Amino acid sequence: MSQTYSLGATGEVVKQMQRALGEILGLNITADGHLGRISQSALETYQHSVGLADETDAKGICYGPLTQAKLNPFIANRYIQISDMQLAADDLGVPLASIRAVTFVEAKEFGFFKNGHPVILFERHKFFKYLGEIRGSAFANSTAAMRGDICNPKAGGYLGKEAEIRRLDAAVAINERAAFMSASWGLFQLMGFNYQLCGYASVEAFVADMKKSEDLQLKAFVRFIKSQPGLLKALRERNWARFAELYNGAKYRENLYDTKLASAFNMFA
Repeated sequence: MSQTYSLGATGEVVKQMQRALGEILGLNITADGHLGRISQSALETYQHSVGLADETDAKGICYGPLTQAKLNPFIANRYIQISDMQLAADDLGVPLASIRAVTFVEAKEFGFFKNGHPVILFERHKFFKYLGEIRGSAFANSTAAMRGDICNPKAGGYLGKEAEIRRLDAAVAINERAAFMSASWGLFQLMGFNYQLCGYASVEAFVADMKKSEDLQLKAFVRFIKSQPGLLKALRERNWARFAELYNGAKYRENLYDTKLASAFNMFA
């Protein structure tokens, strides 16, 4: 029997509920895992929108079995679950704790922004590079002269979080393929230009999956790891320094990625 979550309840179930309600209803709900008054109001709105009678208890609107039955299919198909991580661990031949550690340290907290768009970071210097390869250097240079904020031989111009979508959209209007290749996508911030290493025939197919679910983002990450023997070997041996170097680059020590990965593994193990 499903547990009922009342006002003041906390935990991962509440956090995923908040994420789902924010996306479905288009509300700016903070997914902090605490069922407060704002979450109660969102629950009531959702219950009415799907034709459910209010689920209530002594503390007011609650997240009960009927609401969970309606919302759980969306959550299961959209957000990463421990079972998904276990399948990834089995595929890579590593303990579940290894996948959880990498997800905890290397991944963004969520694979989607509150508005449902995949988490991205747009790299203008990559757009300059791929636009030049696709449309020619003259076109890339003229674009850079007009839109240096999104097309530039130098990295930078970041706006952060959802504002990155505006930069991506502006680049897509110029050349979709170059734009898609120039952003990092989802939980694991996989660069679009690595679409083949992630198991896709085109960057468009890669992006389409990045937009669907965190599980597909995880599966792309698994294929990315498997495509590089050195990265897979480091993960299997729990050589966190080598893994961090290959995944993040030579400057991984500046952010203590190897130390954080080792600590996270010990925590989850």
